[in-house]
Amino acid sequence: STAGPTLIVAGPPIACGIAMKTWWKLRYLNQFARSRGPADAAADDTSMPDRASLQASARYAKVNDSLERRLLIEEAAEGYRFDCPFSSVTCALWGKHFSAPFTCFVWTAVYVIGLRLGYVWASKQEKTLMHVAQAVLFALSLTATALGMHLLTRWVKNSQGYFGYNHQMLIAFVVIYGLVSDVQVRLGIVKMEGNMRLACTMLQPMYFSILRALMSRDWLKSSRTSEEQDLLKPKNPEPRLVIMCMGIVVTQNVSAVLLSGTTCLFEEMSEVFSLGLCEEGFWMQILRDAGATWAFDAISIYVWVKNGMPVLYFFSMLDPFLTVAAVLVTYMCTILALLTACIN
Repeated sequence: STAGPTLIVAGPPIACGIAMKTWWKLRYLNQFARSRGPADAAADDTSMPDRASLQASARYAKVNDSLERRLLIEEAAEGYRFDCPFSSVTCALWGKHFSAPFTCFVWTAVYVIGLRLGYVWASKQEKTLMHVAQAVLFALSLTATALGMHLLTRWVKNSQGYFGYNHQMLIAFVVIYGLVSDVQVRLGIVKMEGNMRLACTMLQPMYFSILRALMSRDWLKSSRTSEEQDLLKPKNPEPRLVIMCMGIVVTQNVSAVLLSGTTCLFEEMSEVFSLGLCEEGFWMQILRDAGATWAFDAISIYVWVKNGMPVLYFFSMLDPFLTVAAVLVTYMCTILALLTACIN
C-alpha cells in the first residue's frame, strides 16, 4: 500500500500550516486587544457607538464585518465590552488552540485513507460483493460529510467574541470543507461503473438538496420574524444559512466536474493514479456525472430566489483574497485526489 508515503508527503506541510496559522492568529488578536485597551477603560468611552446607531447600521455591518465592527455589534447586543481572554501568547495557549484543528486534520487523514482502502478492496471483489461494498462506503461518505458540516456549523455558532468568525471566514470554511469532503464522495463515485455510478450521481445531489432545503426552511422562518428581532443579535442565522446553502452549491459543482475530468485525463496512467473509470469520454462523462447536480442546484436556486433568499450575498462577500484562496483550494483538492489515487 502507498498510504504511508502519501501521508508522509501531505502531512508535514499541512501540520506546519496549521501551526503557523495558529501562532499568527493568536499574536494578531493579542496585538489587536492591546490597541483597543482593557474593557474597564472603555466604560466611559463616549466615542464608542451607542446601540441605536449600531442598529441603524446593522445591515451595512453584515456586509463589511471586520473584526472591529463584528466585536462592536456583539458587544452592543450583549450590553458590555469584551475583554481579550488571554494577556500574552504562550506555548501552552498555542498548543491548546493548535490541538483542535490538528486533531481535525488527523481524523480527516484517517477517514480519507480508510475510505480509499475500502474502495480499493471493494474493486477487487466479485461483482455482487463489490456493488454492496461500494454502496455501503458511499452511504458512509455521505453521512460523514453531513456530520462534519453539522460539527462545523456548531463550532461557528459557539465561537463568539475575539474567537468569533465573520462572514468571509465562514465562506472560507464552507468552501474548504465542502470541497475536501465532497471530493471524497466523488472519488468513490468514479470508482463505480454502469447503473451503479449513474444512481449514485443522482443520489448524491438529491441527498444534499434535502439538507439544503432544511437550511433554507430555517432561513425562511428567521426572515419572516426578522422585523421583530434585534438585528444586532449575534446568533441571527440568516447570513450564515445563506452562505452555507450557496457554499454547498458551489463546492459540489466544482468537485463533480473536477473529479470526472481528472479521472478521464489520467485514465491512461491507471498504474500510477488509479482514480477510476471514464466510460463515456471526457465531455460526456462530465455531463453524466454532473448533470443531476446541475439540475438539483437549478431547482434549489429557483425556489430560494422565489422565497426571497439573497443568494448573491455569498458572491458579494468575495474579495481578491477569497477568490485566490478558492482557486488554491481547488488546486490542492486536485492534488489531494491524485495523492489519494496513489493508494491502490
